[in-house]
Amino acid sequence: MRVFHGLFGFFSSSSQSADREETLREQTKAVMRHPVFNPQKHPPHVRDALEFVINGGMLTKVRSKRIMKQRFFRVDTVALTLVYTGSTKTRFQSRAGDQSTVYLSKIKEIREGLQSDVFRVVFRNNQNASEISRCFTVLIPGERTLDLIAPDSDSYKLWMSGLLYLIRFLEIADPLTMRYMFVSNLFANADVNSDGVLDLKEILKLLEKMNVAVDHNHAMQICQAAKKFVLKHKKSKTATLQENPNSLTPDEFIAFCNLVERQEEVKPIFKKYDGGTGKLTPKNFGLFLKNEQKMQLLPEDIQEIIETCESCPDLRKKHVLCASGFQSAMRSMWMDIRRVECQYVYQDMNQPLCHYFVNSSHNTYLAQDQLTGRSEVECYVNALRSGIRCIEVDCWDGSNGLPIVYHGFTLTSKISFKDVMLAINKSAFEASEYPVIISVENHCSLSQQKTMAELMRDIFGSKLLTVPLPEGMRILPSPNQLKNKIIIKGKKLSSGTEPDFMGEVSDDDETGDFDDEQVKKGMKRKIKGDRRVIAKELSDCVVICQCCTLKSVRDLEDKSAFKKVKNIPERRALNLIQNHFQKLLFSNTWQMTRIYPAGTRTNSSNFDPLPFWRAGCQLVAMNSQTPDLQMQVNRALFEDNGGVGYVLKPDFMRNENTEYSLEGPYPPEWRKLLIIEVISGFQLPKKPTKMGGILDPFVKIQIFGVPADTQEVRTKTIEDNGFHPVWNEKFEFVINCPRFAVILFRVFDNDDWKKDKVVAQYGLPMNCIGTGYRTIHLKAADGYAVKAGTLFVHIATEDG
Repeated sequence: MRVFHGLFGFFSSSSQSADREETLREQTKAVMRHPVFNPQKHPPHVRDALEFVINGGMLTKVRSKRIMKQRFFRVDTVALTLVYTGSTKTRFQSRAGDQSTVYLSKIKEIREGLQSDVFRVVFRNNQNASEISRCFTVLIPGERTLDLIAPDSDSYKLWMSGLLYLIRFLEIADPLTMRYMFVSNLFANADVNSDGVLDLKEILKLLEKMNVAVDHNHAMQICQAAKKFVLKHKKSKTATLQENPNSLTPDEFIAFCNLVERQEEVKPIFKKYDGGTGKLTPKNFGLFLKNEQKMQLLPEDIQEIIETCESCPDLRKKHVLCASGFQSAMRSMWMDIRRVECQYVYQDMNQPLCHYFVNSSHNTYLAQDQLTGRSEVECYVNALRSGIRCIEVDCWDGSNGLPIVYHGFTLTSKISFKDVMLAINKSAFEASEYPVIISVENHCSLSQQKTMAELMRDIFGSKLLTVPLPEGMRILPSPNQLKNKIIIKGKKLSSGTEPDFMGEVSDDDETGDFDDEQVKKGMKRKIKGDRRVIAKELSDCVVICQCCTLKSVRDLEDKSAFKKVKNIPERRALNLIQNHFQKLLFSNTWQMTRIYPAGTRTNSSNFDPLPFWRAGCQLVAMNSQTPDLQMQVNRALFEDNGGVGYVLKPDFMRNENTEYSLEGPYPPEWRKLLIIEVISGFQLPKKPTKMGGILDPFVKIQIFGVPADTQEVRTKTIEDNGFHPVWNEKFEFVINCPRFAVILFRVFDNDDWKKDKVVAQYGLPMNCIGTGYRTIHLKAADGYAVKAGTLFVHIATEDG
């Protein structure tokens, strides 16, 4: 019951400030009257679309060529969901009877036309232009796509306009709208019998969903406290307290949420700077930012925070923050553990390409394992939108003269090379304007290689890098010089060779690192019995990322090969690091290296990327479909520099004459003492099991970097409280090489009988961490944000 100690004190205290009560009243009014889903508040064209999607209509829900069902869809403006009826299977977030729902806040994108793997298969041999023009896809992260066909063009336009408007509105919503979403979702889903009030049974169920263990008597106390507050401020004091003592109306429920969500641990920080007035002026708030957060903000920036985070209109007009506004500010992007400047591109992007770590993917088309998994075009879209800048395409001869993409000599499914190129072209620069590198593993015949080249030139157009480097240029161009360019990495014909050149079958000689004998034999038999050629048309698409195999250690010293990319399997790379670390490190100051996983990783597991980064390797290709610890470390590194997929290597890794050594010793001036206090958590996710249940959370902090800096600690376990656990535990870490340190915060559910499970996490490089009181916005294993889940910490650093 720790979470409610402050709640009862708040209601019973006779010294409650009028400002606090006024703030609660204003929050209640604002939530109840918010116009976001009132069609009459919008322009005519938007109003018509909103009215249509609210009233709903029939759509064809497509799962495959054989499974197409008529379903009635509508937007629920109370629960903020897209609802459809007639389904017989449980999907998405909730359902009631034959009704399935998709939270609008969960929808990532609405796509027009045939932009899903389902539609591409269904319409592969169907060119019905009328039907195709009425197709659209609802994309929900972590779920299968919702592929729909409207019955006519008018309803298609209304569905697209209405849904796109709502999704866009919620993407840019202010804190008050987000508040509306949270409260509305809670109440609508808790009101099981739809009678407009929550009875005690529904309240107990709701508290369990909120990750708090509460018994019957405590639940009754909460109801009474919330009702008293609302009753006190009603103009017409009805007898709701006596008539329904153990139920909550919508406005009583809002009061309940406002008070349950109070973070008492924030109050002492606020009081330290409020001067006893219960408010923070811009001057006092600026002092807090300077003294505690080590942030020097301009007056207009401070005013922007107040305007954004203070929900009471009267206080906003006075340019001050109340306690709840300060709490909102502490959860905002300005107080995020990732410093504000690191949330944008701030590094020098004019260095040669080889001076950056590049977020890279292996066998990007695979959604599952390497032997029998699905190949999906959507995997390329997800990779590019997550900030990955180097993707891989395995190309093989397909039927009808059209190349396909799949993992050769396995049972993985096949997808169209053209569909992959179209998806890359559309998504390449949505998350980042910096260059995309396509690592082409070519197994195609001469004719289909020419088709590949033609398709890439036609689809990418001017985005495709085809112009040779200027004569005499001896270094790679920079990310800034290559903005919005697509770079093909592959085999390049030597100058003076015949137009068609007898060459190796693949760019990555994976047979040398593959223990699956059937695959290994198949690859070698194919190479021996059917030597392929490299088409000049395809070779001409390769300019600065010319694939090569490292034949000897002497190749690491050839500076004339700066345009070539060394392709090295993980085991051989580890051997090079162990025996020729300095040579590999130096070669990576002028040339790029790609490391790819061993063929034995048939389950798509990941290697540890750190040894390869420590040697300066730029393209460390990960199986991004597998959210293991190694993938979380990779995501953490690329949180830097605005998450654009390019992170500048430390200066000692860009200098050929560096004295940097893997094992140290490290310059004493580098050493830092990192002090982290884990204060509390808020709205942590539920147990990751079918049975659900209340969380027993603890936090593990892990440091990754040079070997001397690798360490981990954990907090105590808080039983039966995932809503607002409080730890107040402090830890100290000596970091010898801060520029290379990555820090993971991982929230676990303690289990006495089984392995503790990760429920949420977040990681970032140490150089991105802000000091002072900071909020960590947690993410799920797949990299998407956990709705409202946060940790509250205090960070300090000292010279070691």
